[in-house]
Amino acid sequence: MSSNRISTCLLIFIFYNTIIMHSVLSLQCFRCNSFTDSQCSSVTTSGLRAQVCPPHLQASCKTIIQDAPFASAGTNNSNKPTTRVYRDCSAIRTEDKHCMDRVGTEKVKLRYCICGEDACNHGALSNTAQIQSILFTTTITLLAYLYAS
Repeated sequence: MSSNRISTCLLIFIFYNTIIMHSVLSLQCFRCNSFTDSQCSSVTTSGLRAQVCPPHLQASCKTIIQDAPFASAGTNNSNKPTTRVYRDCSAIRTEDKHCMDRVGTEKVKLRYCICGEDACNHGALSNTAQIQSILFTTTITLLAYLYAS
């Protein structure tokens, strides 16, 4: 194998490992608020993608579902409960997925769910694993081609 091919293979290997290490070391969660983004209510049917969490929020993903008589400008004058969904990264460590239900004053209900895996605060499988699989397959194929030539 020529030194050019070895250099190319080494660069591909380093590039791929950099992508994988970043992905492995960085938790990804859905980050949205249904008050400002209606797609947040159901990320299973929306085009939302999980995002890399900031360094100080790398412990888990959270989903907060809040039923409360929010006063919207002229749209909810009857004080009927309105549901809002908030999904984000969290600094709370957890090993498994669990939820807590809380009831407060003024007809406020809250469901707080937390989980510790990539894109676990959603309802559908993230495309991150599919993208990594495609990158891995492409890299192996390219390396095999370069090695065989």
